[in-house]
Amino acid sequence: MPRLRLPRFVRELLQLVLLVTVVLTGRATLADQYIVPSGSMEPTVQVGDHVLVSKIAYGLRVPLTERYLARFAPPVRGDVVVLVSPEDGRVLLKRVASVPGDHVTLGGREVVVPPDRYLVLGDNRDHSHDGRAFGLVEGRAILGHVKRVFWRDGAPTWRGL
Repeated sequence: MPRLRLPRFVRELLQLVLLVTVVLTGRATLADQYIVPSGSMEPTVQVGDHVLVSKIAYGLRVPLTERYLARFAPPVRGDVVVLVSPEDGRVLLKRVASVPGDHVTLGGREVVVPPDRYLVLGDNRDHSHDGRAFGLVEGRAILGHVKRVFWRDGAPTWRGL
């Protein structure tokens, strides 16, 4: 039986599409990088820092969705995370301050953090719009665990958080 031979440009286009799909899927589900836009986490990270984020730290998601194929250990108090703002959908970088079961004071009253909810705060408390303003966030809003700063002040670095 004769083999169908595709023209070279079609083969190369298919290879390019496959490569782009693999890269985008990897960024969506395994790891990504973000540029820090504000000083809300100073001195831990600075404006303009490039950070490496493990998107698989808390589970394996279906690419480009909020649904998990498998969940791993949840975020713990002290983790620096990237998350989707519950107010406007922007990506934020904050620290997990409280986890399910913790007692916290929000809006002048004490509450127990419910299952799959987290209080996130900026390290620079005087200059951070965080959970004190928008409340607790759902676990699915947390996109990943920030592992390292890999670029600062125009030069490579490898600072753990």
